[in-house]
Amino acid sequence: MIPEQYLKDAEASYFCDVLRFIKIGMGREFSKLEIYYLKVKYPSVEEWFDSLSSAGKVRVMRHLRGKSLT
Repeated sequence: MIPEQYLKDAEASYFCDVLRFIKIGMGREFSKLEIYYLKVKYPSVEEWFDSLSSAGKVRVMRHLRGKSLT
């Protein structure tokens, strides 16, 4: 579960900067077709976040914390 204070930034990244955000969480490059498949499979950022490994969740949270500092 994404903490409430980071949820707005996470949703914005998931819907607007999806290629970079999913790459950070999953730890690899994706084609646009793969991104489309992930977005269909996980329509909300919280569903996608819950599907990540522990390492992926740490990378995403580190990204969100760094983003909130700027």
